[in-house]
Amino acid sequence: FCVRTIKLQSMASTNRVVTVKYGKKKHKNVEIKSSDTFDDIQGIIFSLTQLTPDRQKIIVAGKKVESDEDIGKLIKNKVLITVMGSTADKSIASTKSTQFIEEMTAEQRQKAFTELPPGLTNLGNTCYLNASIQALKSASELKEHLQRSHATSPNSNTMPSQLGQLMVHLDSHSDAVTPSQFVQYFRGAFPRFATRNEQGMWEQQDADEAYTEIVSALRQDPSFAIESSGSGTSDNEEKPAKVNIINELFEGEFESTMVCSESDAEPELNVTDKFIKLQCFIDTNTRHINDGILGGFKETLEKRSELLDRNAVWSKSKSISKLPTYISVQLVRFWWKQKAQKNTKVLRKVIFPEKWDVYGLCNDALKKSIEKYRKLKLEKEDREREQRHAVESAAAADGKGKEQKEKEKEKEKEKGKDKDKDDQANETGNEEKMDIDDDDKLELLTGYYELCGIVTHKGRSANSGHYIGYANDKKRGKWLKFDDDDVTEIKSDDIKQLYGGGDFQMAFLTVFRRIEPDL
Repeated sequence: FCVRTIKLQSMASTNRVVTVKYGKKKHKNVEIKSSDTFDDIQGIIFSLTQLTPDRQKIIVAGKKVESDEDIGKLIKNKVLITVMGSTADKSIASTKSTQFIEEMTAEQRQKAFTELPPGLTNLGNTCYLNASIQALKSASELKEHLQRSHATSPNSNTMPSQLGQLMVHLDSHSDAVTPSQFVQYFRGAFPRFATRNEQGMWEQQDADEAYTEIVSALRQDPSFAIESSGSGTSDNEEKPAKVNIINELFEGEFESTMVCSESDAEPELNVTDKFIKLQCFIDTNTRHINDGILGGFKETLEKRSELLDRNAVWSKSKSISKLPTYISVQLVRFWWKQKAQKNTKVLRKVIFPEKWDVYGLCNDALKKSIEKYRKLKLEKEDREREQRHAVESAAAADGKGKEQKEKEKEKEKEKGKDKDKDDQANETGNEEKMDIDDDDKLELLTGYYELCGIVTHKGRSANSGHYIGYANDKKRGKWLKFDDDDVTEIKSDDIKQLYGGGDFQMAFLTVFRRIEPDL
């Protein structure tokens, strides 16, 4: 149907095209005529949103529109009209008074999750930076630490304070945030991201490089630290040691082994290396993200051999010996083509599941911890299944009148049975169980991570095309797509379209959060 829009007699005679935003939906290309009045506008909004005029709150450029005069001053061509209000009698209870959604500030609405979070305005080929920031924001603990850092030092010209200020704005605005101050700081701190083309336009940059620079700057800042969660401190320290927040959340460890390929007599070398990010190298054999990561866990290098008294070829293999709270994985889709003297993009489809199993990437000690948890988890599920079956059987046999009483009896009976079973298993010396229970101090690890952030790329070069950010918003229970200032909700299955395999946008960087034991 034809949608008409609003214009005042005081406005110019030419029609204007605007966007009307209500909740998470945007009505684009809405035409406003010069003859339309404030009442006409309310009628148009009602036809688009089914929101009655008495519940409409119309905002343009942060100002409330309440009269014909306001429309004449505020509504211009291509302006965004934000409409607030609820179609039902929705309210949020307060100990002091009842507060309606349309009466809330933008910050209150964000805290109440009544609308989608804002995106970031593109300031000239800054999609690479916008997408990286949204991926970092998906790490909720990091976002909260950044916000506290800004609150502590609001005038500090440092990465934690500057990025923290931007995170505050993203949590307190409804409309898109313009990150002018942060972009200016970022380009000043890293001049290679401040290049222009021959026409004087800002050049597109590599999102992974921007992400890496931001994380490195946070990691090197001595003020961005908290008390270590570990118990070990030196004898001379009275207070717990401080640890950088990036290290606390993102730093994992490798257990590396190097073997000399030219001499069996050369002793094996064992070292521990730290990592902040994993890389998934893609070739013709890569189908799953684990394939590409494991491919980078083995390499050949040249190193001095003390026994041979010269440089020799060594084989190095590694596995993860410490799992961090968050793991970032770069999908290495670009490689330098020597003949063409340019970056070439690998379009191959690579699966990265929403629930990622890292068991195969770990060393033997971590695998043992994961096996212990998973065995206990299965035993718990078996007991719960038996209890449900017993309750259902008792209810069917005794009738509805005795159902509740029998449930309690069966629960107590099953608890006793489970105890007897556990005692019997211990006495019979089941070898598999004994292998797990030998070390009671073994840390329980699920070995699973959940996908929480993605940066995708569309185009054939890392320094061209377009970047988009995605985040799994746990508090809203939604996957969100951040295409600069355009934020939309997507389905979980839509993530599979980002695996690659064609010219459609594909994952370039992924962020995973560790799933904790729930026994």
